[in-house]
Amino acid sequence: MDFFVSFTGREQPLNPSIQEEMYRIGREALLNPFCHSYATRVEFELEYAGQDLRMRVRGNGVGIAPELLLEGRAGTF
Repeated sequence: MDFFVSFTGREQPLNPSIQEEMYRIGREALLNPFCHSYATRVEFELEYAGQDLRMRVRGNGVGIAPELLLEGRAGTF
């Protein structure tokens, strides 16, 4: 798998609770394409834009089935 990481903007200190949430969200967002999507390319972007912090994860994997997006799966969020 090709994995690309990019950082843009000027790094800003984060509140520890926000830092923890960003870590957990980013970890989950990266584990999904690596473990479930059969992706051959994954991109991770972290962008500091003024007071905003944006995190993007993109991959070319199969994604989530449309019916699961609409209806969900019993016992999951």
